[in-house]
This record gives sequence, structure tokens and C-alpha cells, in this order.
Amino acid sequence: MRCLSNTAFGLESALKKELSDLNLTPEGAHDGQVFFEADFEQVMRANLYLRTAEHVYIVLAEKALTTFDELFETVKAIPFDSWFGADAQIIVTAKAKKSTLMSERSLQSLTKKAVIESFKAHTHHTHFPETGPKIHLRASIHNDVFRLDLDTSGDALHRRGYRLEAGDAPLKETLAAGLCLIARYQGHRPLIDPFCGSGTILIEAAMIARNIPPGLSRSFAFESFLPFDSKTYHAVKKAAYQAIDLDKAVVIEGRDMDPKVLMKARANAERAGVDEDIAFNEVRFEMSKIENIPSHLITNPPYDERLMSRREIDALYQAIGRTFKRLTDVDRYLLSSVSGTEQKLNLKPSQTRVLFNGPIKARYYQFFHES
Repeated sequence: MRCLSNTAFGLESALKKELSDLNLTPEGAHDGQVFFEADFEQVMRANLYLRTAEHVYIVLAEKALTTFDELFETVKAIPFDSWFGADAQIIVTAKAKKSTLMSERSLQSLTKKAVIESFKAHTHHTHFPETGPKIHLRASIHNDVFRLDLDTSGDALHRRGYRLEAGDAPLKETLAAGLCLIARYQGHRPLIDPFCGSGTILIEAAMIARNIPPGLSRSFAFESFLPFDSKTYHAVKKAAYQAIDLDKAVVIEGRDMDPKVLMKARANAERAGVDEDIAFNEVRFEMSKIENIPSHLITNPPYDERLMSRREIDALYQAIGRTFKRLTDVDRYLLSSVSGTEQKLNLKPSQTRVLFNGPIKARYYQFFHES
């Protein structure tokens, strides 16, 4: 089957690497999407294991067309009865860009009508109560190429289930995992986040270090699909549990000046099952001491002017820059959307990458240790 997974802009290469590690060959990456071939068992594994993906889709149709009649017949020809029952709650989202057919409302309504007509043509059903499981279909047309995707994930994959409490400016779990993967963190060296907030970076890092699949504690849309086999999925999850590394010596520390936020971070880590791997300490950055030893520092310091004044942000980033200059044996990674971050730090990064935390454009500054 032709499949695709989407992620935040800037994380496509990390997602490609993850797919390759799952023995799924990515075809290419663009606009936050990576295509690949997979069977149904591999789709289950992708949902369970991918750390940077937001959804995993099965591509049901992809065709160049310029009329709504063509679109309707293309969708009607798909044997939906092999994927889900006639009682499904069918939810269609639509997006049109640079195409002859630009009415997203028409794209949405015609797609759903064509799904119903497909059931009528392929089965004996004439009644569609929509009392069954929710089925999400994504209809899109770009440059006159129509595509219909079946969402196998359900809730977005960044919803791991452990973060019930977040700070004032939460970082998405998928992005936090991406920061760790870009930094090539595997748990073999100490890791510190001096602005840990609700602990998302540290929790994702601990799950990477322990080889804990991010989807292990949640459910997925594919579990209600007709091709789903519970015995196969049980075997997939059993293998995932058996591969968790409980023996590695993992050293992870999170610091923050807000004791209430640290309480949330500890609770999140406990729900994720990694609370014993993370030490949380109430420390103000300007008063903290970070050891200059081979290690990782990955952080997303405050940069929201609703939380701090511009003067406070400038002073903080200058302090971060002084600390970073001292830590010559540490690989330092900082995500920020503050304008002029490089100048405030007074330190030239080894590499910089543009990333998005939701709608917020940020830069990931990477400062490698001096060899």
C-alpha cells in the first residue's frame, strides 16, 4: 500500500530516518509529508513507533482531474467496504490549492456522497446510521492532482497520553522528540534541560533512551478497521515491550525556577513511566552550575513576551550565551523564536535549522562540542 506520514515543517529528515529504521523506505519528503510503502502490519508499527509523525495515512486514491464528476467517480470506485463497515461515522476534511476545483466545501460533500454510493454499489446496504467508529478521510487537491487519504491514527500522534499537565508555553511531544533525534541523543551520555518546563523534552529523551515506543499507551483508529487482526497487533506490542531497554544507565536532569511547573513535569514523567530516569530540580538558570563534561544540553528557553518582558528575555539570552561559551565539551541545542537570538547569545552556531512549534516559527541552534 502507498502510505504517507506528516510532521512539522523542518522535521521531514528526522521522520525519514525513523521510517528507514523501521525498514520502511521513504520515497521523499516535502511540505511536511513523507510517502512510503507498507502493509497493514507495518502501518500498525509505524503508528506505534514513530516519534516525530502526527498521523499515518493510507493513500486510497491519487489521480489528476479537473471536474467534480471525475472526482466523484474516482472516489465511488474505491471499495470502502473492505476498510470499514456501513455504520461508520465518516468525517471528511478537504483542502484545495492551485487547482481548477477550488471549492473545499464541494470537495468535502461530494467525497462523502461518493463513499456512500461506493457502499451501495459494492454491498447490499441502503441504510447508513453512522453509529459505528469514526473514520477520518482527508481529501485534497493540489495542482489538479486529487488524493484521498485514510487516517489510521485517529487522535494526532503527539497525544501520547502522558501529558495531562503542561506549562504556559507547551512544546509538542513530536517536536520535542525531533529535537532529541536531530541532536542524535540515544541515552549514552548525560542530558540536561535547564528550562525544562513541563518536562516534554526530557520525557521524550528518556523514552528514546529506553526504546519505549511513544504510542504504547494509547489506541489508534486502525483498531476499528476491517483488516485489523488483534492477534497480529498483540504480537507487535509484545515485541515492543520486550525490546524496552531497562538496563542502560540513563542520566537526565531537568531544571526550572517554577516549583508548580516542576510538579507538573514530575507527574507527566510518572505517567510516561520514566520518572525514575529523570531528576527534576528547582534552580534559577543564572544561579545554576552545569558541568563541562561530554553530554547533551537540549532546551527550549522562555521566549514569549506574554511571559517575560523584552528586557528580561535579552538578559536571559545573554546569560545563556555566557554559559554556552564555557561548555566546550557539551553539545548544546537551543530552540527559540526570539528575533536576533544569535546576536543575543554572542555565539555562532555550528548549524541552524528552521522548525515550527504549531504556528510558531522557530530556529534550532546547534552548538557542537569543541574537539
